[in-house]
Amino acid sequence: MHCRREDIYYLIFPCVRKTCARLVSGLKKVNQPECFLSARVHLKTLDVRNEYGFTLIEIIAVLVILGILAVISIPKYLSIVDATRNQSAQAAISEIKGRLSAAQAKYMMYNSGAALNSPALYTYATSSNAYGDATNLANMGGDFTVSVTSGTPITISVTAVSGQTVNVAGNFSAGRRSIDQWRRDQLLLPMMS
Repeated sequence: MHCRREDIYYLIFPCVRKTCARLVSGLKKVNQPECFLSARVHLKTLDVRNEYGFTLIEIIAVLVILGILAVISIPKYLSIVDATRNQSAQAAISEIKGRLSAAQAKYMMYNSGAALNSPALYTYATSSNAYGDATNLANMGGDFTVSVTSGTPITISVTAVSGQTVNVAGNFSAGRRSIDQWRRDQLLLPMMS
């Protein structure tokens, strides 16, 4: 007797034939080919079906897992967005401090190293010698709402970033640094980097 291709053959060795026959109940015994001491089993007798799709329990489990992930990740995402806005506001304050520092350096260069106090520096920075007016000094583009206020020290406030409200403030104090302090800073810079 020859084996057919459409049949599935399980080779069951003589020593375990009885044990396997007990475990696999309901299998139809078929004539054995002479070359094998085995039972030939048709696929139909195994009653194995391909199941397509998902059960309701599986779908509910996936939805519960997605809900848990959303509960954890959405607040974390929002806190990261808020932290990024605050860092952007700090960068805008640093930019204004750089502009004030540049105005102070320009004044000192043209006035034999004479230093300004903070209110005088604000007046100079908003004059035609530097940025023209307070609006130009505080102009950081459309993404930032920045205000610069004269005083000792000069106060820089960022109240909105990309239309979202933030409250970040910084100060800038005008004054002349001594030449010795500048030299010490220059010597320490290579060690820090």
